[in-house]
Order: sequence, then C-alpha cells, then structure tokens
Amino acid sequence: MKVKKILSAVISAAMCFSMFATNVSADNEIDYSPAETALTLADNYSEKSFSSIKGLSTTFRYEDISQQTSHINVVPKSNSDSGIATYAENSAPVAGLTNRVANPETMLNGKLTTDTIVYWLWYDGETHYSYDPDGDEITNYLIGGVNSYILGNVTLGDEVVGFATQITKAAEHDLYFQVVDSKGVYSNLLNYTLEVEPADGNTRPVCKIITDTPTPYTNDSVFFDWSTSSDADGDQISGVDVRVYYNGSYETITANSKYYVSMSNYGITLRFDKAGIYQVWISLSDNKNAWSNWAIGELNVRDREVYGLENVTLKSNEVNNSDRKRFVWYNYNEAVELQYETSNAQGLYDMITSNEVPDEVRRTTIINDNWTISGYVKTSAGKPFSNATVQITIPINEGNFNASVTTDANGYFSYSCNSLTQWFSARNVYYQEQVPINLDLYGGIAKWCRYGDLKTTSWYQPTTMRIICAAAGVETSIPVTALAGCSFARWLGYRWVDGIPGDSSCGWYDLG
Repeated sequence: MKVKKILSAVISAAMCFSMFATNVSADNEIDYSPAETALTLADNYSEKSFSSIKGLSTTFRYEDISQQTSHINVVPKSNSDSGIATYAENSAPVAGLTNRVANPETMLNGKLTTDTIVYWLWYDGETHYSYDPDGDEITNYLIGGVNSYILGNVTLGDEVVGFATQITKAAEHDLYFQVVDSKGVYSNLLNYTLEVEPADGNTRPVCKIITDTPTPYTNDSVFFDWSTSSDADGDQISGVDVRVYYNGSYETITANSKYYVSMSNYGITLRFDKAGIYQVWISLSDNKNAWSNWAIGELNVRDREVYGLENVTLKSNEVNNSDRKRFVWYNYNEAVELQYETSNAQGLYDMITSNEVPDEVRRTTIINDNWTISGYVKTSAGKPFSNATVQITIPINEGNFNASVTTDANGYFSYSCNSLTQWFSARNVYYQEQVPINLDLYGGIAKWCRYGDLKTTSWYQPTTMRIICAAAGVETSIPVTALAGCSFARWLGYRWVDGIPGDSSCGWYDLG
C-alpha cells in the first residue's frame, strides 16, 4: 500500500484547521530556555508507513477484559474512498472498528493516558465492523499513524479480531485503518484522532501559531510564531514537531528539509519553492515529553507575478533633431578646454561650431518643456497592474526632473510635461523669469549648446529618462537629450571671440 495514496485521502477529508492570526502578542506565556536554539526538532518518522496485522506476534485475549468496560468516544474524521478503482462486478470492502479499554482505571477524566491499553476490534463476537458486501475474504488489515504503539493482536478464541495499542507519547495522534479483500480491492480509509494525556497528571502544552504571511509567494521566507503558546503547569517548552503537507503527502521538518530556513525558541522560518496549497502542522512539547495538539494552518503559496513595462512611448514637440541647418551647434565643454590654448578667438569659434546636429544628440529624442511618456504595466499574459505609481526621473544639471503618474484599470499610464515652468519646478530648480544665473553652471554638465533664430542659446544635455514602477519591480530607460536652460545670449558667439565663455550672467527665457 502506498503511503502517499493513503495520506491523499486523509489530507483531503480529515483536517480540522486552526486559523492563523495576524497580530503577534508581546506576552510570552511559555517558559522558554534563554538559549536561542534550545528547542529541538522532532525526528519521529514512524507515522509514515502502514503496518499489516499479519506482522504482529504478540496476542491479547479479548475474553480477558470486562465486557462492561466503556468504549472510547471517538468518531472517525474521515470515511473516504481510497482513491483506488474498483471492479464493476465487485464491491469494495468496508473498514470499521469498535474499541474497548483493557485497563479503564488508567484513564483520567474520561481521557486516554500514556498507561491506557485499547483494543481496536473489527469483530467483537457479535458484529463484524469490517466486512465485504460480496462475502469476499478480508485478507489484510492495515494500520497507520500509531505503528510505534501497537502491542499486538487481539484474539477471540482462535480468531484474530483486532489489535491492541498503548500510546506512550502524550500528544495528539491519528490512527488510520484500512482493509483489503481477496481480490486486492481496498476499502474506505478510517481516520481517528486520539488525544493522550500524561499518566502522572501533567498537562500538555497548548500550541498557538501566528503568521502574518498566509498567502506568500514562492521562495518567500514565512515565519511561524509560537511565542503566545502556553502550558498550565508552567513547564518549559523543549521540543517542536513541524510537518508540511503538500500534494497528498507530508514531510517532517528537520534542519536538512528543503522547507527549512531557520528556527529560534519563538518560531520557525520556512520557505516553499512551488505554488500550491500547503498545510503546516506544529506541535510543541514540554520538558516532560508531553506534546500539544496540532496547530494546523493552511497557506496558499502563489507564483510571483512577473510584470513588465510594455509599449513605452516618448513623444516630444522639440525641434526635429534631423534639422541640421537651422541652428549652429557648439560644444561648450570643448570651448572651455580650448580657450586658453589659442589666441585666435575666431578660429576657436570656428573649431567648435557646426551646422550639423551632433551625433550624440541626433541619436536620441530631444525633450524640452513639451513631451509625453506613456505605456502599460502588465504581465506577459496581459494581466494589468492597476493603481500603481509610475515614477519618471531625468538627471539634469545639479538635480533631477521627478514626476509620477498612476496606472488606470488597464495598467495604462501617461504623463505629459507641457510648460517650461513645470519643467524647471519639477527639477526643484527655483524658476523666475530673468533670474540671473552663471552660465558656468552648465559648463561641466550640459555639453551641447545651440544658437540660432530663436535669438537665444539653448543648453542641451545628453541624459537618460528612467521609467520606474517599484511596486511591480520593473524599470526601463530611454536615452534622451534634455534642454538644460535657455539664456539671453544672443551675442554669445561674439563673446566667445572676445572673452571667456561663461564669464557673465544671464536670465531664464520662458518660451511658453
């Protein structure tokens, strides 16, 4: 019998979930050891396999116990199909059990203790609780969950009618039971939850788990906080059992588990590498080896959605940079470097001017006080990222142009700069018409200048426009040449002949 197949039915129908809280209390109700790693992970793997009743050698006589003893009041958590196909002409067998306590004096307040012996019976001398509707022989009885605590067979006369258990670990346990008929068909799967208390009256801890990440993305670290757990005896918490159920099977977490990240006295950090529904089971033990019931929570682990910037388009109303004859272009940086190397000022001017748009500028879009950037933020599958902030930033001179816009329901964004005042204000530059400014401000930054029929000199700076959507984790950039400023420098060319570039001041010229 495949364990995975049995557990698949159990997981799908047998869980009782504890809701994960979102707020962590600062009050620790449990006495934790001061060492950061005092807690130890449990390593009990016995629950992973099923045992056949055929393998048991020790026997207990059902006749030897009082027939007046009470049943344990347990109800199956599931009575599910095994998931194995049955033959059309053959009915599946039915798994059923009843129980008797062999030593009822060991129970406390009607609860099982670590001293209690229970007989689990599929036949009690009157009723066959496990049977086959077709009359086929039941050839095998499979037990899981409490394998380590099975004492042996229970007989009635010469017939094996059940099995005996004594669960010596004070904790919450699951007992699984299934039968197979002579044609190899499996029955339904029974699952009982048993709470076993310490025989000495010690109380078991109460485990409470808090996580603030119930829907993490794959490979996110998720912290499970048990610091608000409690123990009525004030015992110290010394151990933890953590299980992760996924895709019909479970793994007991150790330091070598693929899910394990780290652990402290107050919680454990896990990571999940695949999307899907995970169930995390956590139980704590005190220093007397009494274990809490399972705290069970469900996580919906999602693949992180990968967004992109699509159809990003920049439109500008600046002069067409293929217009090579309208303006005289010159390299201000080069002029500053060469001015002390020649006494021929006119020759210097001739060296640094051209009617050709500089190649560095021609290869990019020129932007001034009137341009628009637009595009979409969405996944490759077309899912839009709505109501997200898109930031536009452009390094210019001694500051940045910064602006932002929000995407609409379709993930679309569009930002327009449409005035020179806005152009400078967004860069945190104090703007006022005719404010004096030293042209040398652009000397080491704005390389290209043009002088032409606007009777001004415009200072141009090759730079990069960055379009960023931080919430989506995406960014793109567009090389641009930005207008750094306009000056009253109609005679700048003449001044370059007779003087030092940038040795006087001018004012902003508002084209708008």
